[in-house]
Amino acid sequence: MSFIVKKYATALLKSMELKAEALQEMDHDPLKGRLRELFISDILKKYLTDEFEVGSGIIINKQGYQSPETDVIIYDKKIIPPLIKESFLGLYPIESVIACFEIKSTLTYFDLKKANDNAHIIFNLIDNKDKLKDYDVPFYTVFGYKHKTAKIKNEHNKLKLRKYQYLSGICVLHEFCWLLKEDWTLKMGDDEYEETKRYIAVILDNIRTKSIERNLFLNAIHRDWLSEYIRNQ
Repeated sequence: MSFIVKKYATALLKSMELKAEALQEMDHDPLKGRLRELFISDILKKYLTDEFEVGSGIIINKQGYQSPETDVIIYDKKIIPPLIKESFLGLYPIESVIACFEIKSTLTYFDLKKANDNAHIIFNLIDNKDKLKDYDVPFYTVFGYKHKTAKIKNEHNKLKLRKYQYLSGICVLHEFCWLLKEDWTLKMGDDEYEETKRYIAVILDNIRTKSIERNLFLNAIHRDWLSEYIRNQ
């Protein structure tokens, strides 16, 4: 049975790659990019449990500060639901955001720097940084269908990644996957898409852990979470 599940996961990723390639001749780049965001969102949804949902849009804190537009957001709806949401797009309170993904048709070094800057902005939305815990900080990762980042496709260039201190992962479909725990670790691509399977599985496994830890803390005390956002106090 495990073999069937692995084979099915490979088929899902292969299908996603083929669909992304089918859009290559599309002239409208924003629509092409949006569809490719939806392709990876659909994969993530298949492996998320009911307490999590996927959206796209802007992250906000109680003071009204906002993030840049974020391609894919995974949030825990048990904490606070989106403050505004129509279809897939919304405005998400930082307390409920567990992970963010930037999706690139062709990943470049400029994209990595910009993603790190965006992740830093989201980090700054968090309250009480003097008491910051790991579960407070959303994962922020970058996924590319193709790339122009050959210098980081090598274990010997790991030091180059340390300047992206606000990123948790970098993955290019069928090519490579870097993930950060205490240090960056590399998985090269193969015909079974093991690099992308690792990227998805490790991030989603850790999303569950981060959510459990965050909920344990939040449930320990009463807070007027929604009131702080929607009422004049």
